[in-house]
Amino acid sequence: MIISDIKLRVGQEHKIFAETVKRCGYEPPYFRILKKSLDARNKSDVKYVFSVEVSKEPFASKKTVVIDAKKIPTLPIVVVGSGPAGLFCAIKLCEYGFKPIVVERGDEIDKRISKIEAFAKERLLDPDSNVQFGEGGAGTFSDGKLNTGIKSEYVKQVLKDFVKYGADKETQYINKPHVGSDVLPKVITSIRKEIESLGGEFLFNTLLKELIIQKGNVVGIKTDKGDFYADAVILALGHSSTDTFFSLYHQGVKFENKPFAVGIRIEHLREDVNEWQYGKNYDKRLPTADYKLATNVDGKGVFTFCMCPGGFVMPSSSDIGSVVSNGMSLHARNAINSNSAVIVQVDETDYGTELFSGIKFQKELEKKAYLLGGGESIAPVQKFKDFCDNVKSTKIGKVTPSYLRGYRFSNLNELFSQKLNKCLKQGIIQMGKKIKGFDQDDCILTAVETRTSSPVKMPRNEIGLCVGFKNLYSIGEGAGYAGGITSSCVDGIKCAFNVYNAIKENLF
Repeated sequence: MIISDIKLRVGQEHKIFAETVKRCGYEPPYFRILKKSLDARNKSDVKYVFSVEVSKEPFASKKTVVIDAKKIPTLPIVVVGSGPAGLFCAIKLCEYGFKPIVVERGDEIDKRISKIEAFAKERLLDPDSNVQFGEGGAGTFSDGKLNTGIKSEYVKQVLKDFVKYGADKETQYINKPHVGSDVLPKVITSIRKEIESLGGEFLFNTLLKELIIQKGNVVGIKTDKGDFYADAVILALGHSSTDTFFSLYHQGVKFENKPFAVGIRIEHLREDVNEWQYGKNYDKRLPTADYKLATNVDGKGVFTFCMCPGGFVMPSSSDIGSVVSNGMSLHARNAINSNSAVIVQVDETDYGTELFSGIKFQKELEKKAYLLGGGESIAPVQKFKDFCDNVKSTKIGKVTPSYLRGYRFSNLNELFSQKLNKCLKQGIIQMGKKIKGFDQDDCILTAVETRTSSPVKMPRNEIGLCVGFKNLYSIGEGAGYAGGITSSCVDGIKCAFNVYNAIKENLF
C-alpha cells in the first residue's frame, strides 16, 4: 500500500514512521520512503512532503539474469568511455556474465582530480584528463545531480545503485537527488572495483583512434596503446569527444547536427537565493535553495541549467587555448555563492547546416572567451547591469566571482551575437519577474557555458545499434540520446540488455 501526501514541518521528519502508522491504522512490518520533496509555496509554513510504501510482506528484490555460459563470446565486449553510461553499461554486462573491457582516454579518478586541481592552480591543462575526460565523465564535477525528466523503469534502479555504491540513503527518494562532487569519486571508485571483481577490466590513458572493420563488421578497436578485438563495441564517448567523432565519421559512422544551448554562468549569494525561495526569516535547517527557470525571447528558449546551490564555477575546458565554464557543488552545498547556467537554444539557423558546424560554433565561442579573459585560461566576467549597458565592469559588487582559475573583467557583448545577447539579457530580466532579485545589478556573469549537451547525434536503431553496423552501439550524451547522469546511466543499462539479447539470440 502506498500512502501519499504526508506533510511534516521542518525538523519533524523523524516522525515519518509514526505518521505512517497513524495513516494506515497499523504498524507495518515493512516500510520504505518512496519520495521526499519540499513544499515552500507558503513561506511562513514550509513543509516536507512524503510518499511511503508499507507492506505485510518483504519488498521484492531484483532478479539477477545470467546468460548461458555456452553463449558467452570468446572475445570481450569493449566499452569506450567510463562516464555514467559506460560504467552502468559495464556493471550490467558483468551481471549478465560478461567480462567487459572499459577503455578510457583519461585518468582514473584520483589522478584525474589531481590534474584538475593542478589546472585550477594555473598549471597546464591535460587535454585527455580534465573536467570533461577521465573516469566518471563530465558529470563527476557538476554537483552529481540525479534528477531527470525521463520516464523509465530503470530510474529507481539507478538511484538504488548509487546508494549501494556510497551515495547518501536519501538519494533513493528525495525529489531532487544529488550526490555532490566530493562524494561522487568514492561512488565511481566503488563501481569500478565491483566491475573488476566480476572480471571486467579498465584501460586508462587509452585513446580510441579508429575502429577495426572487416567486411563491414566491427571486430575491434585501434588505440594509442594497441589493438583490442571484440565481439561488440559500445561507444560511450561523452559530449566533448569531438576528435573521436571526426575519426569515426571518416570510417562510415553516421552523425547528424543536433540543437544544443550556449550561454553563461550566473552567480548570486547563496543566502540571497535562500531568502528568495524560502522567505527572509527562513528556517536555517532547510537545505540550500535551488531554482529552475525558463522563458522565451523572440521564439528562442532561454532557461537555467545545472543549477549548483552553494557551489563554484569550474574551469572546464578540454582544449588548450579555450575557456569553458561549468558549475559544481559539494554534498554540503555550503559555498558562499550559488550558480547556474543561463543558456539559449541554438540550432542550424545559428551555426549553419554543414555537418559538425555546431562543434565549430562551440569551439569558436570557447576561443573568444579565452581571448576575452586575457589568456592563461582566465574567465571573462561581467556584472549583469554592465552587460545590459554594454560596458566593461570595473569592480565587483556584493558577489565575488568563484571561477577557480581566476577572472578578468570583460564585456561579454563581444562574445555573442546581437541575437544571443538580447536573449540572455531579456531572459534574465524575465526570470527576475519570477524570482525577485534574480536580475540584480551586480550578480556576476561568467563566460562561456557551451558544454550543455552534444552538438551532434549518432543515429541508431531501436536497440541502440549505429546505422549500418550490427555490433556497434552508441550510448549516452555523446550519442545525443541522454542529458545528465541518470538518463545516461539508464541508456547504458538498456544497451547492456540489448547486447545480452543479441548474444543470447546469436545475432552477431
